[in-house]
Amino acid sequence: MEKPRHRCSVCDKTFTEKSNLTRHLKIHAVARETFDCDVCRKSLTTKSLLASHQQQHQYPNIVLYRQGEARLQCTEAAKSVAEAPSTVVDPTWLDPKTAEAAAKRSGGELWKGQLVIVFGKYAGQTFRWLLENDVGWLVWLLFQYSKNSTASTASRESRTSC
Repeated sequence: MEKPRHRCSVCDKTFTEKSNLTRHLKIHAVARETFDCDVCRKSLTTKSLLASHQQQHQYPNIVLYRQGEARLQCTEAAKSVAEAPSTVVDPTWLDPKTAEAAAKRSGGELWKGQLVIVFGKYAGQTFRWLLENDVGWLVWLLFQYSKNSTASTASRESRTSC
């Protein structure tokens, strides 16, 4: 096993590769450039740290009741949003093309989670936020959609089956 040979003169951290020390020294630079996260506005010192940080925003953190079962009760955050007066949604999210472009800019490969809900009690929140805060409402909404789709399909079939 190779011993660390390159020591940071500021914090004494050691590195086995000089390139890692060089990258590390950027953290200590006085007039440093920062890279801001589009989602949470956190500032990071390198592009690679930003890319790594943004990974956490891609996957929803769904609270589980038991292993493999989502907890269907809404969070306190969801309650406060649902009780607040209606939110006017940015027009960007009303047009499918601009909504997709905006979501792709901030969501990486899982951009669909960044789409903003434009109707109902959670208008103005992202789909990812909904999954994390009231998956039960989403299940209800999908059930209603499924029920209505099945009913309209059955209705169309009964009209055309003469």
